[in-house]
This record gives sequence, structure tokens and C-alpha cells, in this order.
Amino acid sequence: MAAGLLALSSPAFGCAISLALAIDVSGDGFPNEGVEPASLRQQFRADSFTVNGLAIEGSDEDLTGYYWENVIAEASAFVVTANGFEDYAKRIKLKLLRQVTAQVSMLEDTAPAPQPKR
Repeated sequence: MAAGLLALSSPAFGCAISLALAIDVSGDGFPNEGVEPASLRQQFRADSFTVNGLAIEGSDEDLTGYYWENVIAEASAFVVTANGFEDYAKRIKLKLLRQVTAQVSMLEDTAPAPQPKR
């Protein structure tokens, strides 16, 4: 997460069109090396990044709860739960669909207003 924040905050990353800056985190356990995710949440929020999560339950107790409390950032962020690796493919598709749907719904209606027929 720290590397993603650094890369996306870089002026070299700048893009002309962006609906949202998002980092996606998937995992099957609590972090055991590097920066603790909770310590980065404030910076993500300050920089208007969204961090979404996919918790793969099975090895650690209440990983989904941990993601809600420590990983995701921004008001629109969410966590999807996979019940083991066999459920992962279905749940990642759901997560991506939810994320894209949210971005599309944020688009302004730029279509020209219909003109009355004469």
C-alpha cells in the first residue's frame, strides 16, 4: 500500500483523465511485514485515494473485519469477502464490477440535451 501511495502521488504518474485513484488490496491474512496499513489510511484520505479490499477468509479469524477497520480508506471504499480461495474468482469479478459501476455512476451527464422536433 505504501508503494502504491508513493507511485500514485508522484508527478510522473499524472494522467489527463481520471475518475478516481484507487488501490485494490487482496489477501488471506494479516500483514506480517512492511508498513501497517492502518498507519497509511489518513494519508490516503488526505490525497483522495480510495482503498478497496478483498479479504480471503480461511486462515485468520475475521479478516473481513480487519480490512474494514484497518485497510480500506475513503467514504466510498468497500470490502468484498471470499470464503476461501475457491470463492476468489467469483468474488474478484463482483468486486471489479462494483468498483467500475461506482465510477461510471460518478460520471456527469455530458450528452447534449435532446432538441424538440420541429
